[in-house]
Amino acid sequence: MKNPFANFTIAIAGEFGESKPVDIQRWVEAAGGVFASKVDKNTTHLVCSWKDYKARVPKVKEALKKSEVHIVTYDWLEDSLQKRRPRKERAAYLLKNVEKQKRREDKLIKRGIKEADKKLRKGAKKAGMLSNRRP
Repeated sequence: MKNPFANFTIAIAGEFGESKPVDIQRWVEAAGGVFASKVDKNTTHLVCSWKDYKARVPKVKEALKKSEVHIVTYDWLEDSLQKRRPRKERAAYLLKNVEKQKRREDKLIKRGIKEADKKLRKGAKKAGMLSNRRP
């Protein structure tokens, strides 16, 4: 196996299903990387769950202070190991981009609910089922 993580120091934050921290440590080290228990000046990647990223746990806060640390999803780790080379830290793997996408989706959902509510009220008003007053 090539050493896809030869120049990487990787920390983790969160839970990843059946993958235990000791397993992840073994995989990172077998791929030539260094597994770190905390985020420090040597950390290159923080593999993080959405839940921990959103909660801004201490490791995430520390990683956010350091522009050189890539905060990535577990998928990045898994895909890198399967391909035997580090995947680019592109939009789908970076949690800051996942966060932006979730915000956009939330806005669209809210907008859709408001539009649906407007149409429902208009239809109910036409049918004489609703007074002119808003609740």
